[in-house]
Amino acid sequence: MKKFMPLVGLFAALLAFTAFNALNVDAQVKLKKQERLQKTEKFQVTRMMGPVIKMNRTTLESAKDMKVYKIKTLTVSPTLLKNLSEEHSLILRTEQPTGPTPQRLKLYRDKKEDFTRLIVNETRGHINLLTDIKKIGEIKMKAALLPKNEALSKAASYINGLKIIPKDDSRLVAKQVTTLGRAELKYGQQTSSTEILQTVLFERTLEGKAVMGKGSQISVDLGSNGSIEGFERKWNQLAPTTIKGELRTSNEVFDKIESILKSEIKGNVEVQVDTPRLVYFGDDRQYVQPVYFFSAKISPSGSEAVSYYSGVVEALKNPPEPARLTRQITPTDSPTAPLSTIKPIKMKSPTLPPGDPSIGRYVQRWDSEHWVHDANDFKRGLDTGHLFCGGCAALSYPQYYWSEVRLFTTQDNSFADHCHVALAEGHGNHWLFCTSGGARVFLNDAAQPGYGGHAGGIMTYFVLKSCSVIPAPPDRRAGEPTWDTPWWRIFKGLRQAVGFRTLMYINDDISDDFGYWIGKNCRVLDSWFYSTNTSGSYGWNRFWGADVTGYGAVVMIPGQEGAGIYHTSPVAPATSTGLVMYWQH
Repeated sequence: MKKFMPLVGLFAALLAFTAFNALNVDAQVKLKKQERLQKTEKFQVTRMMGPVIKMNRTTLESAKDMKVYKIKTLTVSPTLLKNLSEEHSLILRTEQPTGPTPQRLKLYRDKKEDFTRLIVNETRGHINLLTDIKKIGEIKMKAALLPKNEALSKAASYINGLKIIPKDDSRLVAKQVTTLGRAELKYGQQTSSTEILQTVLFERTLEGKAVMGKGSQISVDLGSNGSIEGFERKWNQLAPTTIKGELRTSNEVFDKIESILKSEIKGNVEVQVDTPRLVYFGDDRQYVQPVYFFSAKISPSGSEAVSYYSGVVEALKNPPEPARLTRQITPTDSPTAPLSTIKPIKMKSPTLPPGDPSIGRYVQRWDSEHWVHDANDFKRGLDTGHLFCGGCAALSYPQYYWSEVRLFTTQDNSFADHCHVALAEGHGNHWLFCTSGGARVFLNDAAQPGYGGHAGGIMTYFVLKSCSVIPAPPDRRAGEPTWDTPWWRIFKGLRQAVGFRTLMYINDDISDDFGYWIGKNCRVLDSWFYSTNTSGSYGWNRFWGADVTGYGAVVMIPGQEGAGIYHTSPVAPATSTGLVMYWQH
């Protein structure tokens, strides 16, 4: 019996040690849970803090002498369509109605390539001829762009010659020229840059006041020696009405702005509001009316990333219709939290037939609801455009998540790089964008992974909806690397990255339009710059020199100017092909 005593003692000691260890582990678990809870509570306090809104409540200009106008839609001449088709080598692709209220659309494509270039809305009278940037970019000779005044005159003569603008009380003037630059280089070599295209933007005024909105847009694209490459007419004829009403006071306008911002912007941010300006506004619905346009700078606490919000407040207390810069959306389709495991459940994209694009959307959380609106805009535009893309591959949306850094870095092959098209929505700055809680993805970080088929993923297009996230050659700041530095590492099968080189509005109309064009099988490059050029959110700012201009930039693999989202196969890495950038200025 004695010989078993040591074993009994040893067994008792083991039991005691196990019990102590269990208690210790339990205590550690409780401690960690408590720490996590404290961190969560601290994070929730930060998350739930409202914005600090700053504005100078001055006396605003009165709208007492301004009128309300009723809009009249225009028609499209069959002769004009015939002439455009012949001049630009186009053939009719499809003709059909769309939407809950059917609108008759005609789509025309290139004769040589299966890409949509001309879209005609016969119900609303709108004409959109997208420029073939691929053709212009392939010309090796330096483009002979016109001096500004000659470009303005050339565009005005072209529009007047088409006779597509009926007379009314408004005035139309060719006002601003936007230029498209192009840079190309091979790995380790010097950048070669040139300017290849001009876009002339027209300003509409009523009684000396600017008219904003989608029913008052004219633009013309000019190539070398003033050749006509594309144009837009999104125009309503205006007739004065006898509608009158009580006007908002200055304080009531500021109260309304504060109410809008508090309902739309969340999180621990500072919001600085510019002085509202009195303009006319109509969004291609029924009326053009006086409104106060305002712009607000949003600065997250402790971050160099910024963004901007814009809005309008009706001058009349009882306006004939609500005025809104973008479509009003209730974000019922909100992102979900991404899975916490390294390997999430299997997504649909790998099992899709070849060419069927999968789209992932990743949205900054605890900030403005308009990040969600914008992600939904992108999807709606894609789906609407796809309705007219007869024979195009199916679209799928396997991922829609609140954004986190890991989705683009350590777990990118399971998330952002697991979809053909990745949309990132959040505050930004040079080569960085914010995710939920203000955490940032640094594209210029040496640890940042590459994307695409040569990096273990499938991403072919990267859409960055952030301020200043793709700096162009002229945007280099002191101490920064050259424009191409991060992209050599990132382009590992990726075809294009599109975004902004300047400040932009969270709630602009670009994502909806861009999705609409690429869903119709318009080229990605053409669609992005067409959307940024013709955006109703920035025209007024560009005319009058405001800070927020919404100028776009695209980085790509050489020779991919003609790519559309239905091209989903990977291409060679940038280090073996070189890089090309296009940017507006």
